[in-house]
Amino acid sequence: MRADAAANRAALLRAAQRLFAERGSTAIPYSTIAQEAGVGIGTLYRHFPQPEDLVSALVAGAGEQVLAICERFRSRVAADAGPAWSEFVDELVLAEVASFLPAVVGDVDEVPAALELVRDEVTTAVADILDMARAARLVPVDLDVTRFLVGLVVVTRPLPEPAPVHVDGLRTWLGRVYREGLLRQAT
Repeated sequence: MRADAAANRAALLRAAQRLFAERGSTAIPYSTIAQEAGVGIGTLYRHFPQPEDLVSALVAGAGEQVLAICERFRSRVAADAGPAWSEFVDELVLAEVASFLPAVVGDVDEVPAALELVRDEVTTAVADILDMARAARLVPVDLDVTRFLVGLVVVTRPLPEPAPVHVDGLRTWLGRVYREGLLRQAT
């Protein structure tokens, strides 16, 4: 892929992720994504002819982001679980992948095999870190990876449009409240 085409694709994916993180499951027109990315609508259609193509790329990218976060924190949580676990959860919140993933995955009738693999890798990586947090008594003993991720999604999802208020740092604050609530349940 040419350098300019790769840059356009990356800009489109960043724009789509940002829009899904802000708006959640509302249908986002291709024209809005193209405009946000600073490219023409034809460029968007060349890279993602069908909405499912864009969704697949977003899910794969989100999976890669979460895997990278897990990789960065695995040894840190193993060495000093308390602060590292807090930073791990904060990083997941700031990545904004949890807030839009259910919305875009919900629009896919069948999850392609490649995305199932990404989902399985993410689940395993997060479960490993969650096991360490559980052993350090930072989360309840009965908290499994699915419940943890669903909880994270719920507290970080976008507000309905139009949002009644805009509060800077709301998603981060909600993530911290979630993490601290898990700690209270563990003790």
